[in-house]
Amino acid sequence: MGRVADTGVSKMSAARIDYRELVRDDRIHGRLYYDEEIFREEMERIFSRVWVYVGHESEVAEPGEFVTRWIGSQPVILVRDNRRSLNLLLNRCRHRGNTICQIEKGNAGGGFRCAYHGWTYANNGDLVGVTYGAGADPRDFRKEDYGLNRVALESYKGFLFGNLNPNGTSLENQLGRSIRLIDQILDQSPTGEVTVRGGALKHMYRANWKMAVENVVDSYHPLFLHSSTFKMIDSAGKFDWDSIYGPGGNARVRDLGNGHAQIDFSAQNRKAGSFLHSPISATARKDYVEGLAARIGRERASDILADGDPHFEIFPNFNYLPPGEIRIIRPVGVAETHIYYFPVLFKGAPDEINLERHQQVCLLHGSAGVIAPDDIDVYERNQEGFRARADEWLILNRGIRSEVREEDGAIVGMAYEETTQRGIWREYRDLMTRA
Repeated sequence: MGRVADTGVSKMSAARIDYRELVRDDRIHGRLYYDEEIFREEMERIFSRVWVYVGHESEVAEPGEFVTRWIGSQPVILVRDNRRSLNLLLNRCRHRGNTICQIEKGNAGGGFRCAYHGWTYANNGDLVGVTYGAGADPRDFRKEDYGLNRVALESYKGFLFGNLNPNGTSLENQLGRSIRLIDQILDQSPTGEVTVRGGALKHMYRANWKMAVENVVDSYHPLFLHSSTFKMIDSAGKFDWDSIYGPGGNARVRDLGNGHAQIDFSAQNRKAGSFLHSPISATARKDYVEGLAARIGRERASDILADGDPHFEIFPNFNYLPPGEIRIIRPVGVAETHIYYFPVLFKGAPDEINLERHQQVCLLHGSAGVIAPDDIDVYERNQEGFRARADEWLILNRGIRSEVREEDGAIVGMAYEETTQRGIWREYRDLMTRA
């Protein structure tokens, strides 16, 4: 009989997990995906310490509009109050801890009311009503001291991030090099703005949240995992997909720092146009291009259209995928993750352009889509595979000797290399070991 291989991990006490041992420069340990204690520490050391994406300003455009979201495992409410100010509030009554809002979105022009004992909060979080207030002696209780707990909120051009424990790091500092990719999204709009009010697709998978973070910037897998999709796009079998993903291909992966990463398809888009697109009428295309040129000039508009939509992730929970969608990753448990997809539409663009973007999101990532079901299946296979406890190390050394550092400090590799995964895990290790 074969001998079960040594895992190679030194014995660790229950009181301390050595993340420098589990996350090495060229490999990571499978324990990072299935250990309950590690998951609890991630919620504390990552999601409770950094700026986490919670929504877009357009989702709460009018007074009273709100959406419920999560920062890690903590429920929050993003709401625009009656004075049009944005607020991010913990979704927890200050009396006995009930969530005060159980629906995903709506309008709370009259505030929020806890179903347990009837305490009422204005939509800015102030406590405005306590049932049977005579029972609370003013020497012991003041309403102004018991509004909903507020969470720090910052916006980058409409993209909203919350931070449970801001430590002096600004949102823009954390976003770092990913800022130019957010700008690239907005540059494609005739008005320089986008709207995220087109509903959401929702998925759940029974595996760890970090699989989705890594996968979205892994361009080693598409030719194999999504081969049926490529055959559908190229039914005649005449396109050389290796010219994008292979050793001579023009796609690149990029470690942007701070755990953020990109798959750069701009060279391919400039060569042949985005390879995931459907016909749009000449009239709609012309109106769209004219609108873009009117704002930024024809030369700049031509460059933007040539580059196309970016493909990137902002650690720990924000993804942007062409052709125009935000994806939020929500960790629920060590082996349960929820994903939300939001179509991103161009404000001021012809309806046909935005309809096409919306339909492509459904085609790619709907429940019967051609991409997301493949990915979800693999995440769950991975989680099942971690039950096998022989050699548990996962190798991440592809391209480690050939990646190149660019002038701005970003690190770039070939599409089939693991530059992006190494960047994500470096940030993970830093956050998990930071005092």
